[in-house]
Amino acid sequence: MKGNRKAVEQKKAKKAKNTHDYTNRHWGHDFYISDVMEYGEQLLVGGWGKGIKAGHYLILPNGESSTRYKVKSIEYHRDPADMWSAEVTFAPRPRSASS
Repeated sequence: MKGNRKAVEQKKAKKAKNTHDYTNRHWGHDFYISDVMEYGEQLLVGGWGKGIKAGHYLILPNGESSTRYKVKSIEYHRDPADMWSAEVTFAPRPRSASS
């Protein structure tokens, strides 16, 4: 049982590293949408922040809520080094067992 709890904690930690929440925008951690395609299913976005890779998730504000997108491709700029451009695809969050 103890090993199972550790595995769950490790999975949560890995998930947190692969998910980048942009709902709380601030200096050095912000984004903009440069193009909307397929009725919002795909976006071209740019932003600032480090550690984002293809396959990671971005949580973007959407009115009073938020929407999750999966990073299809990302390119970091040379200057400033934390500025990036990415193509992302809508990725609904999995339903929890309690829903």
